[in-house]
Amino acid sequence: MADQHNTPHRDGRVLSVTKLISRGARTDLPLLVGTLRSMRQAARMPGFVESVVGLAPGGAGFGVTPWENEASRQSYVHSGVHGKAAVTARKLARAHVSCHVPWDRDELPHWSEWGAILATNPRIINTKFVGDLTDEEKLAGPKRWGFPPPLLARRRG
Repeated sequence: MADQHNTPHRDGRVLSVTKLISRGARTDLPLLVGTLRSMRQAARMPGFVESVVGLAPGGAGFGVTPWENEASRQSYVHSGVHGKAAVTARKLARAHVSCHVPWDRDELPHWSEWGAILATNPRIINTKFVGDLTDEEKLAGPKRWGFPPPLLARRRG
């Protein structure tokens, strides 16, 4: 099933930026566990390049992953641990925001760029817990890192 909201329209490398906004301390650990499992799955998928995930203060978790092509990204999104974690995240998060853009750079964007990238063509999924979050809060990039420090995964083998 194609992601029709913000799928890049080219065959080259694709950058995926994702932000989950936690409901609070009780949901941070389950979201982190789902993220780590998803990251481990991504590192084993064809077309995976590398990924960084981290928690910003205020309960916003970010994941940034370049893929060799859109087909690889789609294969990951709708399979295995990530497919299940995405469903669970809707019960644990206030909002899920993602953006997928063509990416011709070899390196990951600096974390200070993530909010701007996310705002280029966001897909926003609000949960029943969204409350009074504004679109600006949903699209804001991290201002600094929280704890634990960001984790980086690279293609294996």
